[in-house]
Amino acid sequence: MLLGLHLAISLAIAEGSVQDVNLGDTYSYYMIQGLQPGTEYVISINPVFGAIEGPIVTAKATTLSSSAVQILKAADITINSALVSWNSVPGATGYRVTWGPTPEFFGRDRPRQLALGSSTTTYHLQNLAHNTEYVISLYVLFGSVEGPGITITARTSPLGYVSNFKVTSFTSTSISLSWSAVPAATKYKIAWKPVAGEKEKEAAESQFLDSRVLVYRLENLLPDTRYVIGIRAVFGVSAGKEVTLTHETFCSRFKADIAFLVDESSSIGQSNFLKMKEFLFRIVSYFPRIGPEGTQPNPDFSKLFCLQIAVAQYSDEPRTEFYFNQHKDRNGVLKALKRLRYAGGNTKTGRGIGYVLKELFQSSKGMRPTLPRTLILLTDGPSQDDVIPPAKVAHLLGIRMIVVGILGADPEELKRILLHQNLHHLFYVRTFDDLPQIIRELIETICFGSQQVSALPQHSIFLLLFVSTRPSLECPVEDLEC
Repeated sequence: MLLGLHLAISLAIAEGSVQDVNLGDTYSYYMIQGLQPGTEYVISINPVFGAIEGPIVTAKATTLSSSAVQILKAADITINSALVSWNSVPGATGYRVTWGPTPEFFGRDRPRQLALGSSTTTYHLQNLAHNTEYVISLYVLFGSVEGPGITITARTSPLGYVSNFKVTSFTSTSISLSWSAVPAATKYKIAWKPVAGEKEKEAAESQFLDSRVLVYRLENLLPDTRYVIGIRAVFGVSAGKEVTLTHETFCSRFKADIAFLVDESSSIGQSNFLKMKEFLFRIVSYFPRIGPEGTQPNPDFSKLFCLQIAVAQYSDEPRTEFYFNQHKDRNGVLKALKRLRYAGGNTKTGRGIGYVLKELFQSSKGMRPTLPRTLILLTDGPSQDDVIPPAKVAHLLGIRMIVVGILGADPEELKRILLHQNLHHLFYVRTFDDLPQIIRELIETICFGSQQVSALPQHSIFLLLFVSTRPSLECPVEDLEC
């Protein structure tokens, strides 16, 4: 009758010690623990019948050099995923990976685990909580036995937010926007409303956009209204930080006197002169409410706008086309612009600037001394006289200059006209067909520059432009109601 088993284990080397274990008759397997890694052992077992031992069975076995993962790391971490990788363990029948939030982040996600095959050494953890630290553990499986584990921590990224959010164009009832793509975003949420205090009864509006959409146009907005516009990147059911900007629909509420000084020298030519006329038309068309105070049909209009336009041309000798108070509405100005004629001649820019300061910016010619004044000068090349003296006079009068050069205009001369101040007011285009690229930015400069200085009596704005347009207008010259 079998009463038990006698198990003996010893090192395979001669000096090895022998360990004995007596087992009951119910054992059919036994785990030997406390062995040295990477070591060969001699294992003997024989049955015991009372005081009598049966025949001995002997075998050799070598322990693994390591029964645990030595390297565990997390990479490619995003807002909701992480790639976990580890070294392969010889002899392993599988692995068990577990992950869950650290105590500081309990409640943001639940603990999870998964058994993987012996050939797997990477696993992509998905559907994680954003901006959360996780404990990640890996255990080696040897059949039904689990070896020691290894643990690391990794933190998912916070939700991303939109960058390069900006206004690309605007009208009296619309604002066009653009932004850069946000990785992993599933959609965008854009929201807008009038700035508090302007149109308080207007409710906020919002719109969800596909993640592939990176431009959007807000339409049916209120004219002459400043809006706060926000955008968020959405990640499934979560949303990132909101990025906001403010912008105004149209800029017809500021008060200013704007004069155009148009170069008609021979280097321009008839075709390019027509492009400059179209440019003037497009600029004026952005301001639908033009006329001196008290001349509008609705008396309340004078409280909202007081934009006046004057035009002079120059080559050898400058001449006035019309004064500030000569036309009472936009249509009158647009019709007068169509009648501009080209003469040719030299480029006496300095004389032209001085002429405008003396002849147009005078109270007797409709100029209002307490309001901002803007001069837009168009030319295509270097001046044939000295521009510094009249430029200094303009600056001494508090006139703000904005310079745009075209084709043969000398950038250094344009900087000198600015007295090397406010160089962000210097624009430059290479051909007469490039002017449409700067119209929007130019309009903003006119609008917001005038608003910033409008509270300063006697302050002036001097806008010096060397510019171009393309042959066809978005609003044809013939359509005076655009």
